[in-house]
Amino acid sequence: MSIIELYIGLILLGFLLSIPHFFRRHNYVKEHKSIFTILCLAISLETTGFLMARNGKINVHLYNIFFVYLETLLILFFFLKVFHSEKEKIIIKASMLVFATWGLVYALFIENIYTFHSISFSIGSFMIILFSIYYFFRIFIFEIQNLDRLSLNPIFWLMVLIFLFYATTFLYFSSFLMVIELDKEFSFTLGYLVKIMAMTMYLGMGLVFYLPILSRINNRQLT
Repeated sequence: MSIIELYIGLILLGFLLSIPHFFRRHNYVKEHKSIFTILCLAISLETTGFLMARNGKINVHLYNIFFVYLETLLILFFFLKVFHSEKEKIIIKASMLVFATWGLVYALFIENIYTFHSISFSIGSFMIILFSIYYFFRIFIFEIQNLDRLSLNPIFWLMVLIFLFYATTFLYFSSFLMVIELDKEFSFTLGYLVKIMAMTMYLGMGLVFYLPILSRINNRQLT
């Protein structure tokens, strides 16, 4: 099995693991729907992209549209479900509008859609990283009394997974073209690292909503 097949297989597993949560009661319905949409996009994109590449077709435009822009907007939309104050929601909505507007302008007038939009990805990643850091700052500074519950909190682990992926890939995609020009083999190695981080994030997205079940099992054992 190639790493690409393993990569797609684990994303598919994460997607399948997230489906049962539509049929059970839990406290994260809105968040789960957002994550499920992201997983649905990821498996559809990666499968289509793989098939196109195997048949010798260009797939960069798909990754620009659905990974660089749409997935970034979906993650920002997920943040809307995580943050509850009106000011936080306004800032996130404004960020989504700015990023979407930038994407349209950049794709129509600045960069060809068949060239990877590394600048746009960097901007979107930076937004996601900032919101993730703000979430951790708020948790560890203002909600210290709830820290003991974080280990079984799906939202906390989703934020960790998203932060780790975008923090890791931020520098890679920011210097994507430069890395390829300097050393193609090194760029392939970094590309595998990015896929490993993506596999971890997408698979984790399918698993984290099972954490409250572990919490209930633990509470029953204690009683």
